[in-house]
Amino acid sequence: MPDAIITCDLGSLLNKGFFSVKPFKPELLIMESEVAKATQESLEEYEEVIKLGSLAPENAAWVEYRGQYRAVGFSAKDYFNADLNLQAPKVQLALYKTLAIIGAIAQKKGLPNGATISLGVLFPFGEYRDRQLFQEMITDAIGGYRFRGEERSFELARLVCRPEGFGLISRGRPSGSSLKEQVIVVVVVGYRDASIYVWERGTISKGATKKLGFNKLIETVKLAAPSQE
Repeated sequence: MPDAIITCDLGSLLNKGFFSVKPFKPELLIMESEVAKATQESLEEYEEVIKLGSLAPENAAWVEYRGQYRAVGFSAKDYFNADLNLQAPKVQLALYKTLAIIGAIAQKKGLPNGATISLGVLFPFGEYRDRQLFQEMITDAIGGYRFRGEERSFELARLVCRPEGFGLISRGRPSGSSLKEQVIVVVVVGYRDASIYVWERGTISKGATKKLGFNKLIETVKLAAPSQE
């Protein structure tokens, strides 16, 4: 059994990490979704600033991997003024977000270097094809990176990537029914994207993802609303 099981839902508004560390007890960690490029010097200054308070690891997260520095979540939003970057593919930021979630959980729970981790990550259907690229990146990175300046190194016992909404297929069906005997249409509407795909005879047969999430609805309502001026 792995020392920790972590599933990451890397949303456009919030990152959610569902995790269990021995003894196994499910917990939830939430982080803002912003990611900001930074320098080592700026992050060292940031660490000096937050020493005056008592921020939780997920609210003071930053990672360094192969000489690249990123603030993630509240630190990126509050100190580095990052935006949500809704146009960037999720896989482009997924590595830093995932490393930050793992680092925050490890710091909170005292997970030591060398611990084994079973990891699950969700992607929009339209970016599910990028899972192989993500697998290569996270397999290398999890073996040696820095979280808030501390060396972190874990063993990836297992990695499972699935399209968003897959839980509706794996869990949301009548007890005893076989997936190979059903046709299931999954619709997922998030803040940035809307996806639809068809599960047929035990596999995904077709689908699509479009940038038609709730942010588009909000923009449409703003345009239609009477001016307050």
